[in-house]
Amino acid sequence: ILNLAHEGHQGAVRTKSRLCEKVWWPCMAKQAEHKVKKCYPCQLVSRSARPEPI
Repeated sequence: ILNLAHEGHQGAVRTKSRLCEKVWWPCMAKQAEHKVKKCYPCQLVSRSARPEPI
């Protein structure tokens, strides 16, 4: 179910939103965030939170 909600790699907010529309389980939001953080395609397109040190 988590993989289906993450289909399209639209980020953590959209993934959690899609999950909340249909299902619920304990720690669902945390698992969705973890899934997006570990997703390589999502890492490629996401903005860097901090600039790299010089």
